[in-house]
Amino acid sequence: IATDIISPGHDFSDYKLIVAPQLYIVPPALAEKIQEYIRRGGVFVGTYYLGYVDDCGVCLPGGWPGNGLRDVFGIWNEEYDLVPPGEGKRIRFKDGTEASATLICEIIHAEGAEVLAEYAEDFYAGNPVITHNRFGDGHAFYVATEPAGDSLRSLYDQVLDNAGIKAPFGEAQKPDAVSIRYRENPETRERFIFIANWSPEPSQLDLGGQTVVPFPDGPTRSGRIVLQPFESIAGRLDGR
Repeated sequence: IATDIISPGHDFSDYKLIVAPQLYIVPPALAEKIQEYIRRGGVFVGTYYLGYVDDCGVCLPGGWPGNGLRDVFGIWNEEYDLVPPGEGKRIRFKDGTEASATLICEIIHAEGAEVLAEYAEDFYAGNPVITHNRFGDGHAFYVATEPAGDSLRSLYDQVLDNAGIKAPFGEAQKPDAVSIRYRENPETRERFIFIANWSPEPSQLDLGGQTVVPFPDGPTRSGRIVLQPFESIAGRLDGR
């Protein structure tokens, strides 16, 4: 799924989903912008350190995340515990699976938010660590730690579903060594795909029901294809 890196001054309405890791500085204007974006149907993911200070570096009163975001995310961040390098704290998801929390563990309390995962050890065992809150027509997710490995995959499946975003190849699984960028001409609705295999070994990719017509010319690619080491493909995307 293609992503952009944007500044807080960017027009948020261009995006269905915004992920804002460690958004420590949140002046009032930005807090209002985030609130309005979510209220109008946007999906926003905030992480630990969200809304601690204003643009002058002054700690925000009224609890974290500050400047009104506490109500938007439906949580209160009371304090945090730092995790030594190389160590982790167990967290448990609603389905019973466990992962490791590293770097920092914020001790948050749900104030209307749905708890998706909670801490499973230490003095904050049972406290929420990942939450989801409906606000207006949108969704606000909060991740209060740095989960190890790929433990956030299931969370982002839910995030993407709420945002109505699908990968170009639907449910097809992409090898980690393969990058895919997807673009669409807003006027002609033509779709274009850019695929690269960054591995010194061949990689397989299932295009599903899609067909790639390389440019300027080249054989049409469809179904399950094999990308040679460091091979790249750029072309028009046809099919569903």
